[in-house]
Amino acid sequence: MRLPEALRMKHKVAATLMCLATLTPSLLAGDWPGWRGPNRDDISTETGLLKAWPEAGPKKVWTFDNAGKGYSGVAVVEGRLYTLGTRDETEQLLALDAKTGKELWSLKVDPGLLKNRWGDGPRGTPSVDGGMVYAISGKGNLVCANAADGKLAWQQSLT
Repeated sequence: MRLPEALRMKHKVAATLMCLATLTPSLLAGDWPGWRGPNRDDISTETGLLKAWPEAGPKKVWTFDNAGKGYSGVAVVEGRLYTLGTRDETEQLLALDAKTGKELWSLKVDPGLLKNRWGDGPRGTPSVDGGMVYAISGKGNLVCANAADGKLAWQQSLT
């Protein structure tokens, strides 16, 4: 029995995502290319970290207050931080300079916004591999963008 084209495409996209999730690219020390880190175990390989925090807490390096709504995690690769947020009722993929917090680019991931009683906005964590960033909106729109400039390479709706 042959599956309908839309269902075949969803299976191809799911298989691609599973393959991406199992890849462990050559990483710089401290890179966190997707959900739960390079080995998907929430363990950082960073060294030289504080054994105890100062009484006043760690020094705040920067704050970014233009991410909007959502519950996205972050990916950090080669000095860039990638996350999802919202602007003007759209879901956005954001790239920031990890050292300064300066926004480098943003890309609309979904023209709509996931809204529900548990909180609005995206839920996913972007994944970075081979110079590309992969992200999925709360409503199921999958995008692939160039990590350097945010240019959209392709997108696929999974709804």
